[in-house]
Amino acid sequence: MRKIQSIVHGIHISVHRTLNLVHEIHCLVQRMPILVHEIHILVHRIHKLVRRIHILFVKIKKQFIFVAMFELYITQLIKKLGRKPTAAFLSNLNINYRTAQTLVSGKAKSIKLDNLFKMCEILQCTPNDLLTISPKTAQELPPNHPLLGLIKKSFNESALDMLRTFTPTDLDNVAQLIKEYKEAKPE
Repeated sequence: MRKIQSIVHGIHISVHRTLNLVHEIHCLVQRMPILVHEIHILVHRIHKLVRRIHILFVKIKKQFIFVAMFELYITQLIKKLGRKPTAAFLSNLNINYRTAQTLVSGKAKSIKLDNLFKMCEILQCTPNDLLTISPKTAQELPPNHPLLGLIKKSFNESALDMLRTFTPTDLDNVAQLIKEYKEAKPE
């Protein structure tokens, strides 16, 4: 009988422990949505914090890192030549249309050397004619630096527009000056 009582007592303790375990599991399961929600809130807060850090980093980068030292002077040069600076014009030079759009819009941060060569060849100019330096770069350079020669003077109208306003006598004088210039220019 004592053995049976001992076995019953052992079973009773095991059942009690099992019930306690079931109760703890039940409590955890009930608490789980709350924990998941709290984790979700934490992840959301971390995400917002990372976004804020990224925005601050971009602002700091803009203030302290100067990226564009050279600027492309393509549209201005094409206007000076009396042509309309369009992506179609550049794509006729065998430059990819999307690249041409970027170049004409002034948003290009770089240019492929083969495209630079194509433009110089067709427009009969040098890379120096297609590049300029930013005002900030100009301020940071020593006064006699050779890159300061890339600064372009402001320009309002194309050469053709100016020629249209000339009298026939003025045009004869310009033609004579051009002839003299070409004769004096070394090949």
